[in-house]
Amino acid sequence: MNSYEALALSYDELTQDVRYEARADFVEKLFARAKIPVHTVLDLACGTGTMTGILTGRGYELIGVDSSEEMLMAAREKAQALKGIPPLFLHQSMPELDLYGTVEACICCLDSLNYLTRARDVQRTFARLKYFIAPGGVLIFDVHAPQKLEALRCFWTNGTMYTASGARSTASAQKRSTTMSIFSGFATAACGSAALRSITSAPTRWKS
Repeated sequence: MNSYEALALSYDELTQDVRYEARADFVEKLFARAKIPVHTVLDLACGTGTMTGILTGRGYELIGVDSSEEMLMAAREKAQALKGIPPLFLHQSMPELDLYGTVEACICCLDSLNYLTRARDVQRTFARLKYFIAPGGVLIFDVHAPQKLEALRCFWTNGTMYTASGARSTASAQKRSTTMSIFSGFATAACGSAALRSITSAPTRWKS
């Protein structure tokens, strides 16, 4: 059993405290600020498809993309009970995103972009999103900033990151810093500074 298969089996249980409906409410407010009507939505790194399902139930047409077949299997199973247009699920990595057409909005929730640890993967992901989000559309995402990682009791020693348990990360401090800079730069280019301010304030609104 690989790590994603094990995670897929327990992912919904591990995220029971996530207020998905509240997130969807906030996301819809940002949809309303788009310069074009939002109907087709990309759920990037959709996982087991909880947000995909909620937005499908609210009348949107969803495309769910994830790099884990196990996560997508769970998402497809949950989608069988949905009303509305059935979501389309695609097995793709974020940097290799390839859709059949454009969408009016993309969401990427629960810090999924933090799984990209190489700067070039972050760059390519945002380049692909810029290509597939229609002009006037919106990109909505959240990430763990360095301050959040510090709050999770991660610490650096001689350029190496360790967790509170003593586990060692292979990513360098410089690489993490560069990646976070790219998040900010490409997000501003894709969404505009005003939209970025709204997006980065979202986590405080989602707390229980």
